[in-house]
Amino acid sequence: MASKLGASLLGRGDALNHSGPQDDVLELDYDADIGAIAQAITPGGHDARPKGAPGGTPFLRAVFLLSNCILGSGILGQAYAMRHSGWAVFVVSLLLMSAVAAYGAWLLLCCCETTGVTSYEEIGTAAYGRWGKGIATAAILVQNASAMTSYLVILGDLLPTLVREAAGLPVAAEPSDPIWANRAALMTAVAVLVIVPLVSLRNIGTLGYSSGLSIAIMVFFAIVAVVTAFSGLPCPLPADRLPPTLTPTTECAIEPVSIGLDTFYVLPSLAFSFVCHTGLLPIYTELRRRDRPTMMRVAGVSMASCLALYLVAAIFGYAAFRGSTASDALKSMTAALPDDGLVTAARVLVCVSVTVTVPLINYPARKAITLTAFPGAAFSWTRHVSLGVVIVAAILLVAIFVPDVRNVFGAAGATSSVTLMAILPGLFYSKLHTGTSDPAVKRHVQAGVAFAVLGAVIGVVSFAGVIMSWVDGGK
Repeated sequence: MASKLGASLLGRGDALNHSGPQDDVLELDYDADIGAIAQAITPGGHDARPKGAPGGTPFLRAVFLLSNCILGSGILGQAYAMRHSGWAVFVVSLLLMSAVAAYGAWLLLCCCETTGVTSYEEIGTAAYGRWGKGIATAAILVQNASAMTSYLVILGDLLPTLVREAAGLPVAAEPSDPIWANRAALMTAVAVLVIVPLVSLRNIGTLGYSSGLSIAIMVFFAIVAVVTAFSGLPCPLPADRLPPTLTPTTECAIEPVSIGLDTFYVLPSLAFSFVCHTGLLPIYTELRRRDRPTMMRVAGVSMASCLALYLVAAIFGYAAFRGSTASDALKSMTAALPDDGLVTAARVLVCVSVTVTVPLINYPARKAITLTAFPGAAFSWTRHVSLGVVIVAAILLVAIFVPDVRNVFGAAGATSSVTLMAILPGLFYSKLHTGTSDPAVKRHVQAGVAFAVLGAVIGVVSFAGVIMSWVDGGK
């Protein structure tokens, strides 16, 4: 599972822009927290170059890093989104959200050039002062927490079935299952035995390599989706080959348009899948050829590559399961093909990946809290460990009670993802460029306001639909 590198770079701008006697303490602490990822961007982890000087990251590596920001758990929900919108509506929605992501990236790069700062939060400060920084930080923290929650929900979906299969128990959970096969117990065990120890380390350098592994796993998942579509699954699937949360259906047609309450999950799920904007600026800062056109080419190649991967996962996942497509395509694959080697390999790899990704996102989330609540403070083991454990405990508690990963995609996509991708970039650009005499910039100021309004409309309408779906599902 991709580590959402953009989320993992949260706090970079604060740590590097901080001035005062604690500079060295904060930078060393920052490197200890996310050294591997910092080294992937800046050799040595420190930005000692003169302001505005180009970095050493070549074009293709920048594409890889930004692709790492984009790819994540959202790819598992693409087939479900296509099922509940239809292939034609899904393709249009996918193109729309990729365009929204690209324009939001362009606006942020313009703000970066105007202000000279290289972090999302500091652009917020330049535009709206303390409130701007606070809102940006809150949105990033919510996005981080949502990503970690989605990873744990996916772990809870996949790990119990793997354990039950290994122990010779029925795939479906039963009240008589032993405690070690219980979803909540397994999630808690992984959190306590694996995630908390990793989170408690001061240096997680070796985990940085999981970022590259995550892209490979997502490509492998897309390949498995293609193979599954050609595996000759019957339609409709019998009840014993469906995930427990789905009811048998006779829906076998691949519809161009399919509208219902679950359609409200489509745009926020795609927003969740394309948000990469907190990682955009640090990558831009380290480009060997540091200019906006080059960075937009990086963004274009990255987004197009991820769009293609999402489209493959959606088309073939939907074609394989039709009306029986689950919100996490691996759940459908597990139920339909429990003995398939490729599917089992994909499940195991995703479980390993999400487990090591949670600590990577936990570190920058803790860093943001530390820089906000304890500015200038020296490193403290007590604070380091306790904050890490509290964050893990909070997301674990939420993940245990979240019945479906689509709820995370829908709620986070309609709030934090849309905010980071469209609302804040539009507002920041319009505020920072108001009063300009350049006609082209004036047009973009107006477009920025309209863009922020569009983002707000998508967010409000989608979130309202998600809430209605929850209410309807609870009847």
